Amino acid sequence: MKRLYYYVMSLAFLLAFPGCSDDENPPSPPPSKGAEAVNKIVEVLETKEEVSVFVEILKTVDVADLEEDELTVFAVRNAVQSRATAEVLDSASIKRHIAVGSYQKAELKNGMVLKSINGESLYVSHSGNGEVYINGVPIEGEAIAAGNSYVYIIPEVLAEQVEKKHTTTIEVKELIAGSMTPGPLAGVAVTVQDGAGSLLGEWTTDEAGLAVIKHDGDTIVYQVKKEGYSELYNGYLLNGISADGGFAYVDLNGDGKCDENDKVTSSSYSFFLSYKDMADAESTQTCYMTAVTSGTDLAKIEADWHAAFLEYIEENLSLEMTLLTGYGGFNYADEELKIYSERLWKAAYETLDKGREYTEQLASMEDAQDLLMTINVEMAIIRSQLYGYYGDNLLDGETKVPVDQLIADLQQAIDTYPSESSHRDAMNLLLAKMYMGKNSWGDALEYCRKIENSGRYELTSLYNPEKGEAIWSEFKYMDENGNEVTEYLLLYREVYLLAAVANYKLGNVNDSNIYIDFLEGILNGSTFTANPESLAKMAQMLLQGNGGQVYPYYRFLNTPISSDGFIADKHYYLPIPEQYLDRFPQNPGYNN
Repeated sequence: MKRLYYYVMSLAFLLAFPGCSDDENPPSPPPSKGAEAVNKIVEVLETKEEVSVFVEILKTVDVADLEEDELTVFAVRNAVQSRATAEVLDSASIKRHIAVGSYQKAELKNGMVLKSINGESLYVSHSGNGEVYINGVPIEGEAIAAGNSYVYIIPEVLAEQVEKKHTTTIEVKELIAGSMTPGPLAGVAVTVQDGAGSLLGEWTTDEAGLAVIKHDGDTIVYQVKKEGYSELYNGYLLNGISADGGFAYVDLNGDGKCDENDKVTSSSYSFFLSYKDMADAESTQTCYMTAVTSGTDLAKIEADWHAAFLEYIEENLSLEMTLLTGYGGFNYADEELKIYSERLWKAAYETLDKGREYTEQLASMEDAQDLLMTINVEMAIIRSQLYGYYGDNLLDGETKVPVDQLIADLQQAIDTYPSESSHRDAMNLLLAKMYMGKNSWGDALEYCRKIENSGRYELTSLYNPEKGEAIWSEFKYMDENGNEVTEYLLLYREVYLLAAVANYKLGNVNDSNIYIDFLEGILNGSTFTANPESLAKMAQMLLQGNGGQVYPYYRFLNTPISSDGFIADKHYYLPIPEQYLDRFPQNPGYNN
């Protein structure tokens, strides 16, 4: 009985003090898919010392409720902050750097909007050279795989992005000859800049022919491009279908008619849109393009143009030799000067007319842009030489062109050429010469320095310059003995010569002598100093017969040419041909 008593009492005691059950201490739940993905990302990034700060903060982020196991993370380099908003990296802002979805770099398309795990928008954009940006911050290098996720390293903390202020829809339609109904054109690249010239990105039209661009700029400039298509036709900007079923064109100058004055000289055309005076924050802009089906023989155009340009250059070299040396018994006092002048003028403008014809043909052809740029540069060479001979008396077709307009055209052309190209260098040198003609010595020196700082050229040999000194193309001709001679247009030596003259005119004699000292290295032992007579002689030695133009240097330096009959007050410019005196006043010293 006593044993039974103790058993019952023991059972009562246990029932009076119940123990801990499994229900009161459940096991910890497994981590979420998102937490596992983040742990894997941390594991991979811990081998990257440059993002160690980011990793330590990432370890503290609460992602217990995150179920997505495919993420894209933008890991910030150490010791940085956002340039725009002074954002700091902490356990809250770091969530902005984790996007839902796993994206390889090629999948980050321009214009995409990703969603971060805290619900913010992350905007993808591209630069013209293929760089990818997230919220305006460049992505460095390629993706780093981390399980099902990808990680990219970026140099700055991402700032929070608010909804873009404006929405511009670019609608591109295709015009087809004989069809009255333009259809959508897909696959058109739309490159957009803000009003300051900064690239906003490149979009591509979809199957409906639309590209939707969200941006904050009050002003944008955009271009449309598609291989085999052009927004121009016969040099005119397309504007849909006309009443008679043909192509309609844009009246660019607003005079109520479309004629030669509305033609566009080069492709691609830059469209302009301003929201400043618009009540609406959204706009749809329609552009038209047509397929380019040209049977133009580019090789023939190139050969024909080269022959025409060479013929002009030979005329120019022959005239300059006559003017500077009195070749063939030439005397400035003779009426023969007017004949020489008219012959050069005629050769120059016939060549320019041919160039204008070719550029109109080539403007809408994608595969002709290099040739188009070449012809434009060589036409600019002719115009600059005309300016050197005749001063501010230039024509473009039938229209008088002030030299300031020519300078503006050169500056605009420079902006369209590749930064490291002979086209841009040639235009920079021509601009320096134009400014020299206006006595704008500081501007002339600025453009000389641009070429000098490029480091692409060197001084070579006085009488046999090599390609390393040639800023612009070589040309070949047969001398009087039947030997083929290779010459160059626009030599690097002229950059130094112009810099020497400009510095002298600015009173920087020591700087002028520095450039002179460089040039003396190729002048076969001749020595020169920073004074007008010496600089003029140096110009003749350096440039005559080498495709340069020596004649205006004597005017810049107010130094007489030592040829029979030369009178400074009269002969620093050539006489304008009489048939053009209704458009220009005759140069000083000549009879009207």
